[in-house]
Amino acid sequence: MLNIIGVIVAFIFVILLIRKKWNFGATLLLGSLIVGIFSLQEIQPVDIAKAFLRANIYSMDEGKISTTTLELALIMLFINILAVMMQETGAMTKLIDSLRRVFSKGSILAVIPAVFGLLPVPGGALFSAPMVDKEGDKLGVSKENKTILNVWFRHIWFFVYPFSSAMILICSQDFSNINIYDLVAIQIPGFLFMAIIGVLI
Repeated sequence: MLNIIGVIVAFIFVILLIRKKWNFGATLLLGSLIVGIFSLQEIQPVDIAKAFLRANIYSMDEGKISTTTLELALIMLFINILAVMMQETGAMTKLIDSLRRVFSKGSILAVIPAVFGLLPVPGGALFSAPMVDKEGDKLGVSKENKTILNVWFRHIWFFVYPFSSAMILICSQDFSNINIYDLVAIQIPGFLFMAIIGVLI
């Protein structure tokens, strides 16, 4: 029972700190510590320490070095570096300009957020929002519909994009250890359904 209370307390705690503009990573770390403290009745501190070591450095039970978490962290780091480089060098802006010449005025409202959806960075919808807003004004699209189009197509790749942090984590060795492309193949119908709904909207 205490662990459930801990999750609720941590959830409220995280929301409050985020609203106060605290660092997102530090907020999640503090939230996880709260859950850990409330779980001490069911999980011994030594087991928590072992799990922490196994997840980050060394498995005491297996007697070998564990690099899975480090590998995941490096993958996420390099993906984010690529995303920032594309934004800072203006490569993304040039790409959007090229898309405007290829796609119709109506479809560009879906294409712009979809392209930004390929950049797995937090708050990516905020990058595409000004562009969707500008193109939407030209077509007389309402503010509400522009918001829906931006958020919906920004996340349309969630089911099938193998470089998203969620897909990489789900398919990691310590989670499900399944082939990431097998998961993508299974989720293609979900992707198509989401695309069709987006077009109908």
